[in-house]
Amino acid sequence: MAKKDVITKLLTKQNDYFADIFNHLLFHKDLIDPDKLSEKDAEQLFPKIDSQKEKELYRDVFKKAVIKYDDKNTYVLLGIENQSEIAYNMPARVMLYDALSYRQQLQQIKYKNRKNNTLSSAEWLSGFSKADRILPVISLVIYWSPKAWDGPRCLHDMFDQLHPLISEYVSNYHVNIFSLHEIPLSSISSMKSDIGLLFEFLKYSNDMAKVRQYRKDKRFSNVPFEIADAIRIMADMKIELRKDQEGNTDMCEGLRLLREQDKAEARAEALIEGRIEAKNESRMIFVEYLIKQGKSKAEAIKEADKIFPLLKQA
Repeated sequence: MAKKDVITKLLTKQNDYFADIFNHLLFHKDLIDPDKLSEKDAEQLFPKIDSQKEKELYRDVFKKAVIKYDDKNTYVLLGIENQSEIAYNMPARVMLYDALSYRQQLQQIKYKNRKNNTLSSAEWLSGFSKADRILPVISLVIYWSPKAWDGPRCLHDMFDQLHPLISEYVSNYHVNIFSLHEIPLSSISSMKSDIGLLFEFLKYSNDMAKVRQYRKDKRFSNVPFEIADAIRIMADMKIELRKDQEGNTDMCEGLRLLREQDKAEARAEALIEGRIEAKNESRMIFVEYLIKQGKSKAEAIKEADKIFPLLKQA
C-alpha cells in the first residue's frame, strides 16, 4: 500500500496531471493553467493538545493556482489527497487540513502586519486588519480503487445520530471525494494529459473483458513509462515493461505477454491436476488389491503410502 501511495503522490504532484484532475473532475472546464501553478509547502504544523510541542501534518500535494474567469484573476490554494484504501475519518481529516491552511495564512498576515506596524490598537490582538484577505482552499480526495467508496463524505456522516432539532446548528463539512467506481468515462476521456489513461485502466481493472481489449488499444502502445508503471503497481499486474529512449513503453506488448503467461500457467495447472488424479486413482486401485490379498484396510493404506509418498490419505 505504501508503494501505491508514493507513486500516486509523485504523479499528482506534476503540474499537468494536477491541473487535469481539477479541471476535468471538479470544475469540468479548463480553469487551471498548469504553467501558472506554484508549489506550496505541504507541511503544516499545529500544537498538540497534550503538550506545547508541535506535531507535523502533511498534505499529499498542495499548490497555489490562479483562476482567470470573466477577465478576473482569483488566487486559490488547491490540495489533493490520494487514497489506495478507504479512510473512514476522511471528512474530519480534510477539514483539519483546510483549517490549518487558513491558520497558516492568518499567521503569515499577522507576522507581516506586526512587523510593518500597520495595525490599529483594536486590530493588534488578532493581527488581522479589516482590509486583510485570505485565499480560499479547495481539497479533493482521489480513491484509486475500482471498488465503491463506502466511507463518509461529509462531517455529518461521521456522527452516530444527529437529532433534527440540532442538525441545522451543527456545521457540516463536505469533502470532494472522487472514486474511480463513480467517475464517468466522459470526464476521464476529456483529460488532456496521459493521466487519463491511468484513471481509465484502473477504473476497469477488475473487468477482465475490458482489460483484454486494452491489449489491442493503440493508446496504450506508446505510454509514458511512469503511467504504465503506475498501472502495473496500482492494478497489481505482473507485467514486464521496457522503457524506450524517449521514456515511453508499449503496454500492449506487456499485456500480451501476460496473456501468454496466464495460458502457460493454466496449462501447467491442468497437467498437474491430471497427474494427481491419475496417482490418486492408482493408489485406490492398489489399496483395493491389497485388501483382496488379505491385508487390513489400515495395512493396505500404509503400504500404499510408501509407494505414493507425495499423496495424503483420502
